[in-house]
Amino acid sequence: MVRAYADQTAQQRRYLQLNLSVTLEVCSGGITVTATLMEFVALTAPVTKNVDTTLAARYDEYSDFGGSAVPSIGVEYRPIEDLIIRGQFAQTFRAPDMQRVYGDPSYGSQQVTDPQGCQNAGGTPGPDSPISACNGEHYIDTITGPNPDLDAEQGES
Repeated sequence: MVRAYADQTAQQRRYLQLNLSVTLEVCSGGITVTATLMEFVALTAPVTKNVDTTLAARYDEYSDFGGSAVPSIGVEYRPIEDLIIRGQFAQTFRAPDMQRVYGDPSYGSQQVTDPQGCQNAGGTPGPDSPISACNGEHYIDTITGPNPDLDAEQGES
């Protein structure tokens, strides 16, 4: 990380921050996922004596999910020395993890109430019913697995 201060008298309020890029390569089952990450570039500068702004950008690139540049802007207001009010708008990008895309399926069972099965058995749904389809003691088999069609998540905050 490199910080370059705008001037020596306001070191705590004005600076440029840079993080350098890192390349990761992960292999799983013959599939190689290469991710190049540039953490962020941020510039903080005063607007007035009591107001600072921060402009930042982050770029992520994944070989399987593409890349995205996401900006953010923040404002910091200091009406008195011991009080800071901050606000920020940012966009986000997150590639799905490898387990959700390429992982093995997992098998289990889920406890459910079966309204149709309960009605067919002549019961009424509720915890006191002697019929398993009515009282939530009915079990169904489940299979949970990967989805190779997942896309990256994007959002705003």
